[in-house]
Amino acid sequence: MSVKLFLARILEPIERRIDAVKNVSDAPCRIEPYAGYETPEGVVLRGRILTAAPKRRDHDESNKWQSAREFFRRFATDERADVSVSIASGDVTVESDEEGYFKLVVPRDAIAEDGTVELTAKTTSAHAKVFLVPDNDETGVISDIDDTMMHTGAYSLVINLWNTITGSVASRQVFPGSIDLIKHFHSRGAPIFYVSSSPWNLHTFLHRVFERNGLPLGPMFLRDLGISQTQFVTGTHGDHKGAAVQTILAAQPDRKFVLVGDTGQHDAEIYGRIARDHPERISRILLRQPTDNLPEIAEDAVGWSRAIGIDVQVVRDFSEVELDSGR
Repeated sequence: MSVKLFLARILEPIERRIDAVKNVSDAPCRIEPYAGYETPEGVVLRGRILTAAPKRRDHDESNKWQSAREFFRRFATDERADVSVSIASGDVTVESDEEGYFKLVVPRDAIAEDGTVELTAKTTSAHAKVFLVPDNDETGVISDIDDTMMHTGAYSLVINLWNTITGSVASRQVFPGSIDLIKHFHSRGAPIFYVSSSPWNLHTFLHRVFERNGLPLGPMFLRDLGISQTQFVTGTHGDHKGAAVQTILAAQPDRKFVLVGDTGQHDAEIYGRIARDHPERISRILLRQPTDNLPEIAEDAVGWSRAIGIDVQVVRDFSEVELDSGR
């Protein structure tokens, strides 16, 4: 048994007791909805139940001190377990888990014309945005976020932490070439999905960064940083991202995808394994190289993918990507 799994099994019961004490009160709760997505079984709605906090909005323009304070506030949340969450009609109901997360699968006709659905829990409600997929056979896009769409320095722990903690919506740098790339696919009717090792606590923040920079939106698959019986603080980067891509492929079983990432972390290896397992589903792999040197492990992974016939492009900026009318 690994040290992290051992710690998870020791600390998870303690955390549950603490959460139980918090949940004894009748403190009002709030729903934090995440963007929904479509599958053959129905529309998946996700989110989290938290204890209601005073209504505050992050400042798009803020100094590093304000940004750091707002960053830590996003993590200072009280999760609410065992809260019933349903769509407004009451037809589908689930309970939030020990970390406050919930997932409902609802019929497509439950989605309003504006692409939203109302969720209710106790005495509160919220509208979740749903990205319904277009009725076409256009190749979809699954893209990483960190150092692929926006600069984070994820390949360096210190740089990544500094940029994440002190960055505001206005100061986060989204690469123009990345915006143009995603806009190209989006204009053709391609469904767009985002995967990232960033925690769910940053979902709203990332959504606002994308909106401000004109980057087409789509469902995000982020990571839980909680404690459960099977994880201590977080699972691995590779496990999370690989599982997220597999979930998206299963949600769109008849569609091919372009995988977009970078060579600074492990996208080349993760995408290479996905391509090996599903060669008929992967159209291309596009990788941004954020550092001067291509890591040897990434170079090897690019080689495996090309060896099985996958078109892989490694570029310093996505404006260099060769795009044709068919992709």
